[in-house]
Parts: sequence; C-alpha cells; structure tokens
Amino acid sequence: MGEEELNEGNPIVPGTGEDSIIPPADPEENKEGENPPVDPEENKDGENPPIDPVITAEQRLVAFREKFANKNFANPSVTKGHFTKNPEDKSELEFLYKEILGKDLKSGCKDCVVDAYVEIMKFKGEVVRSEFELYAGALIEDNVGFDAGKAMSNHNLTNELVLFHLAQNPKLIDKFQKKPENWEELVEKYKERERG
Repeated sequence: MGEEELNEGNPIVPGTGEDSIIPPADPEENKEGENPPVDPEENKDGENPPIDPVITAEQRLVAFREKFANKNFANPSVTKGHFTKNPEDKSELEFLYKEILGKDLKSGCKDCVVDAYVEIMKFKGEVVRSEFELYAGALIEDNVGFDAGKAMSNHNLTNELVLFHLAQNPKLIDKFQKKPENWEELVEKYKERERG
C-alpha cells in the first residue's frame, strides 16, 4: 500500500499531520529563483561544486595570459576584431587594465584595446597597491616644474608620484584620505635619493 493510498488518495503535503516526518517548508529559507548556499563539506559527491573563494586580480591576470598565450595577435586588426566579437574577454581586459595598471580603457577607442592588451601581456612588474589614496575627485598638479605629466589623481597614483608631490609641498598630505603613518620619513628618503 503506497503513501497516497494511506492518505485517501491525497498526496502527502510537507508539515501536515501529527506524525509527519517531512518538515514544513520555510518560505524565507529559499525564495523562488534563489539557490541555497552550498556547503563544501556536505558536497563530497561532486554533484554541486563548492562555492569558489574570491579570485584576486593577480590570479585573473595569470588566467588571462594563459588563455591568450597561443593566440597570434601580431596584426592589430585581429586583436581589435577579437575583443569586438568577445565582450567577455574585453570586459576582463578592462578590469585587468584598471586593477593591475591603474588605467581606464577609453570606451569606443578600438586602438586603445590593442594598447591595453599589449601592456597587460607584457606587464612584468609586481602588482603593488599604493599606500596612499586621495579623496575622491582630488587632483594634484605640478605647480613647481609645471610638468603636465606629473598631474596626479587616484587613477594614476603611484607611491613614487605621491612622494614627488609631497617633497615639493608637504601640505598636500591633507588631500589624502589614506596615508602611511611614516609618510614624512618616506618623503625624506625620497628627497635624499633624488639628491643623489
């Protein structure tokens, strides 16, 4: 005799009846369209893979380079064509260009895609996070040598450029929302190095 026959032809409904072993569904627990969280320890059968940990920009850079290691992009038009036809790859390139090199990819500029691709593929340095961060919208210009190439915002900020400006005018430290405690010592070392 099946369960349906025991219940006079009515299907068993979770959480009904005194001796029901099926717990009632909690409507807040799993709203429609949402997947329940996956516990990696519970999923040893491999049916539902565990949730991936956060992937760093450095790991994404390695994966990007591996993906394109065997691509022949000697002709710039082939490079442009690839990234035009593959928006996911272009999006990843934009992310890496911003995160690794601190540069924005100009929208609508197809030649800029080629330049960004070459810079990312040739990047040999270590990804270094700056110890300094300007307040949003702050711009510092070279008011001593009037070198436009020394203009600095959060988009092109490097420790070296920050120390250049602070060596010229220590009061600029007020424009930074993030700075190391020993910033004055760093500026003095920078000055000594520049003096030779």
